[in-house]
Amino acid sequence: MPSLNRRAFLTAVGVSAIGSFAGCATVTNGDPPAGSLQFTNQDSLPHAIQLAVTDVGSDLDNETGTVAGEITIPAPQRNLTATEQLPPEESTTYTGVFTESVWYAVECTIDGQQTSDRDGMSQAIFHPAPPERGYVNYLQALVRDSGRVELVVVTTENTGRYTPAISE
Repeated sequence: MPSLNRRAFLTAVGVSAIGSFAGCATVTNGDPPAGSLQFTNQDSLPHAIQLAVTDVGSDLDNETGTVAGEITIPAPQRNLTATEQLPPEESTTYTGVFTESVWYAVECTIDGQQTSDRDGMSQAIFHPAPPERGYVNYLQALVRDSGRVELVVVTTENTGRYTPAISE
């Protein structure tokens, strides 16, 4: 069970501390556009959810489950980091976060601690508009009601700035 000091700290920190998201907008309802980042806390306690891009690439290596290939993208996309302080049962969505049509390797921590894969899927490979596929995605950093953190790639009908590739 979390300590009273931790609860007091998380409550005192406030609603949000975002880094590297200058120019990003939030949405309060509707389907988030492709390339968005959504933080969701389904737990009954407040949590600090941290997300970081760990690698980018032009391809997905299906054998290793990692990104591959060299790619040139703006430094802010290569070094994306964010922390969201979320009260219980709250969600916040930022649009225009993942602006490049590349593969992103991302990892998530909760309350400043890494989680193992058995505790949740705290690492993911994400592409806002995967090549050769007719759909687009946004990324959700989700704290389950058990306090377990997961990164979920969600298909969206809102293409935003992306045109989905056509599968053949």
